[in-house]
Amino acid sequence: MKKYNHTLGAAIGNELDVQEEELRKNLEGSGALIKNTGNQLIVTLPEAITFDIDSSEVRYSLEDSLVRLSTSLNKYPNTNVEIIGHTDNVGEENYNQKLSARRAESVSSILAQNDVSRSRIKAYGRGEIEPAMSNNTSKGRASNRRVEIIITPLVDQNAKLPNVGLNLSVRL
Repeated sequence: MKKYNHTLGAAIGNELDVQEEELRKNLEGSGALIKNTGNQLIVTLPEAITFDIDSSEVRYSLEDSLVRLSTSLNKYPNTNVEIIGHTDNVGEENYNQKLSARRAESVSSILAQNDVSRSRIKAYGRGEIEPAMSNNTSKGRASNRRVEIIITPLVDQNAKLPNVGLNLSVRL
């Protein structure tokens, strides 16, 4: 069992490494931040490049980067995509929750318009409840106003698995 997990994990990690490298090239200069956790890629779009203040309309200057991201997602169809909107804690919590959800949906719509299947996309807002930094400074609040795109490979339990020598017997 250990060999199975290691082999499958290595294959997933390798594909993520390749996709990460491609995304870094394709999104270079956009302001997007990319983190590879080994199990997922997290693309963070800071508010400063994505939305005007108190708006859920994606800035025109970022749309081309989202088209390039869509191309990458279409090249790697065996992934799911979570789009999570975040805000700082300025204003009403309920309002921030709704704004974060609208922002996630705006990014989701652009990906879907560029042929990323809606069945792969889950978009939602987290409002102000998952800050990346403290909301006590303007820099911290700015870091918290973001959209994260989490790319997670699907694990096909039947694909390219090594023979693990498992024998089963069933008595009736």
